[in-house]
Amino acid sequence: MRLWLIPVSYVGISSICAFVLPRLENASGSMLFHTLGIFIATFIYSIWALAWIDRGGAGARSPMFSVMVVGLLVILSMILFAAWLNG
Repeated sequence: MRLWLIPVSYVGISSICAFVLPRLENASGSMLFHTLGIFIATFIYSIWALAWIDRGGAGARSPMFSVMVVGLLVILSMILFAAWLNG
């Protein structure tokens, strides 16, 4: 295990929290709920798509439609998160 990864991760996460948490304390309204909803939908759909791959043991690949939907949800989630942070 690389021990330098632990302090680097801690500094990165703490700096992100210092930037996001003050906005989260004062946040209310539909923009926050839409952003969190798209993020949660992206996470759940990604886990579902991963679980669906090769469930029968036939060595099947991931369907291109699922990959495209996950990609679009990730892009939409990043756009909404950036818009929410900018106000």
